Amino acid sequence: MVKKESAQRLGIDIGGTFTDLTLYNEDSKVFNFVKTPTTPSDPFEGLRKGIDKLGISVASLSDFVHGTTVGTNAVIQKKGPQVSMITTKGHAGVLAMDGAVRSVLYDIKGRRPEPLVRRSRIYEIAERVLIDGSVLQPLDQEELRQVLSQIAKTDAKAIAICFVASQMQNQNEMQAKALVQELLPSLFTSVSSEVSKHRGEFERFSTTVLNSYIGPLVHPYLKKIVSFLTTEGYRGSFWITVAGGGATGVEQAFTFPIFTVNSGPAAGVAAAAHLAELLGLENVISYDMGGTSTDVCLIKSFRPPTIRDVAVSGYPNTSPQLDINAIGAGGGSIAWVDIAGEFKVGPMSQGANPGPACYNLGGAEATITDAVLVLGWLNGKESLVGEISLHSELSREAVSRVGHCLGVADEYRIAEAIIDLVTLKMVGAVKEVSTGRGHDVRDFALVAYGGAGPMFATGIASQLGIKKVVSPVRPGHFCSTGMLQSNVFHQYSRPVRIMTSEATIDNIYSIFRELRTIGEKQLIGEGFKQSNMRFEERLSIKYPQQHYELEIPMAPSIEELEKSFYTAHRERFQFGFTERLMIMELIVDAWGLKEKARIMKVPTKINKLADALKENRPVRFAGSFVETPIYRRDDVPEGICINGPVIFEELGSTTVVQPGWVAHVDDLGNLILKNEG
Repeated sequence: MVKKESAQRLGIDIGGTFTDLTLYNEDSKVFNFVKTPTTPSDPFEGLRKGIDKLGISVASLSDFVHGTTVGTNAVIQKKGPQVSMITTKGHAGVLAMDGAVRSVLYDIKGRRPEPLVRRSRIYEIAERVLIDGSVLQPLDQEELRQVLSQIAKTDAKAIAICFVASQMQNQNEMQAKALVQELLPSLFTSVSSEVSKHRGEFERFSTTVLNSYIGPLVHPYLKKIVSFLTTEGYRGSFWITVAGGGATGVEQAFTFPIFTVNSGPAAGVAAAAHLAELLGLENVISYDMGGTSTDVCLIKSFRPPTIRDVAVSGYPNTSPQLDINAIGAGGGSIAWVDIAGEFKVGPMSQGANPGPACYNLGGAEATITDAVLVLGWLNGKESLVGEISLHSELSREAVSRVGHCLGVADEYRIAEAIIDLVTLKMVGAVKEVSTGRGHDVRDFALVAYGGAGPMFATGIASQLGIKKVVSPVRPGHFCSTGMLQSNVFHQYSRPVRIMTSEATIDNIYSIFRELRTIGEKQLIGEGFKQSNMRFEERLSIKYPQQHYELEIPMAPSIEELEKSFYTAHRERFQFGFTERLMIMELIVDAWGLKEKARIMKVPTKINKLADALKENRPVRFAGSFVETPIYRRDDVPEGICINGPVIFEELGSTTVVQPGWVAHVDDLGNLILKNEG
C-alpha cells in the first residue's frame, strides 16, 4: 500500500526587503518558515529561491497562496507601460481635473500626480448613457474602429475603456470591449463598469487606468508562476491575496490586477484579526513594520474595516481594500538632513539592494537598522535571517556621518534621535486610525509583527498609553502565515439612486438576492460548498448634497438603517443631521471559508528560563546602556514572566521589551507584553 503524501499549504509574501515563505503541513499541523532577500529586478527569483530553501516538492502542495507587490511597485516607481484611454466625447479631461478635491484642504502648494495616461493618448468616441441608465446615444462603432487603427500604430500595451455613467448601464462599454478584443487582442484591456461601480467618473476612470497600467506587468509575472507550478507538477489551487483582506483565484487576478495592490499588508491584518479572536481581544490595532514601510489598521470587534476610497501613490483606487494606513518607515528607511538642515527619517528606503550600511552591499546611508544595531537592540554577532552578515562598524560610520551634518559627534545620541523620530512617525500613524476617528486608543491592544514591528512596539505603546502588546509567534512571517488564514473573497455591487423615503426593504433584499446568487455561483465554481460560504450585505449611503458616502450594514428596517447611518456619520465626522438620505450602492461581500492554519509555538525541551539565555549585552535605553538579557525566543518555556528590559531573538524578527514592561509567554507561544511602569 502506497503511503499518502501529506497535504501541504504554502504562503508567500514578497516584501520590499525580504521574501517570506510559510509552509504548513495539514496532517502534522507543523509549520516551516523561510526568509530570503527579495530580488527587486525579478521578484520571481526570490520566490523560487525560497522554495528551493524549503527543500520541498512543489507537486506535494495542495494550496499555493501568494501576495504580489508587482502592481504596487509599478505605480509607485512609475514603471508601467504606455496606456491608451477611450472615453465619451467631451470627457477627455476627466483625469486631468482630478475630481476637483484636495486631499489636504488648505495645502496651497499641494501637487497632484501627473495622469498615467497622456492627453495625446486619450481618444473620444461618440456615445452617451444618462445617469438613470438610459442610452441617449449608442456607440459609434465605425468611429471606434478608426480610433483603434490609430492606437495600433502606437506603442500602447493596454487600453482603458471609460464611458460616462457606464456603472448604471454598460451596454456601450461592452460593445467597445468586444471590438477592442477583436481588432487588438494583444493589448491588455480594462472596462470601467467591470473594474469599479463608483459613481464618480474621475475615481472610476482612475481605478480603470490603474488596472490597465499594472496589468501588462502583473499578467506575465503571474503567468511565469503558473508555468513554474505546471512544470513542477502542481495540481492544487493557486490563490492571490487581495487588498480586501482575502484571496481570489489567479484568473480573477489576471483580469483585475488592481485587486492585488497592497495585498501583502492585508494578509497581515487578516491574521491579526484571527489572532485577536483566539486571544479574546475584541479591539486591537495591527502594527506591521518591515524593511520598507509600516502599516497599521484598527480592528474593532474582530473585524477590520473595508473601504473603497483610497489612493495608490496619489491615484484614486476604488477597489475594495482594508482600511490600512501606510507610512514610509521601515528597517531600510534612510536618516538624512535636508538642505534647510532639518533632520528626517524616510520615506526613502535602501530596500533589499543595496540595503542598510551594515549589510556591506554598497549602501552607505544610515538607516533605522543601522541605528538599532548601534544601540545594541539588534545582534551584530549573527547574520540576518542566516544570510546577511551585519557589520556594526559600518553602522557607526554611517550614523556618525548624519551626526556630522547636525554638528553632533556622539553616534549614540544620533542613533537614539533616529529611533525617537521614527517612533514619533509611527505614533502619528496609529493616532490617525484611532483617535483621529473618534476611538480611544487606550481601549486597544497592539499586535506587532513584521521584521521590525516587535522591536518598536513597547516604545510606541508607552507614548500612546496602550497597556498591552502582542508579539505573535513568528512575527517576521506573520503576513505569509496570514495568507494561509485568508478566506476567498469576492465583492459584488449594484449602483442605485434611491432616497430612503422611497426605498422598501423588499426591493433592497431583492437586489441583494441577485448579487448573492452571482457570488454563490462563483464560489461553487471554486470548489466551495454552501455550508462554507458567508455573505455580508452593506449599503453605501450619503446625505443627498454630500460628496462622501458611508457603508452601513443592512438593517431589518429603513428606520434602523437611517439610525445606523446617523451614528456612523457622527462617529466618523463628529457632526450629522437627522434628515432624508440617499442610497447610492448595494454591496455584497462573498466569502469562501477555508480551514485556518493556526500557528502555535513548537514545544521546547527546555524547562528552565536560564537555559534559553543566549547572552547578556549592554543595550541603550533612554540615554544610558543597561545590561540586558537576550533570549532565544523559541526556547523560552510557556507561562514564564520576565521583567524588562529584555530582548527575544528569533528567525526574522527581534522583540524588544523596554524597561517598565513585563513579558509573558502564553499557551500558544505569543509574547504578551504589559506595561507595569
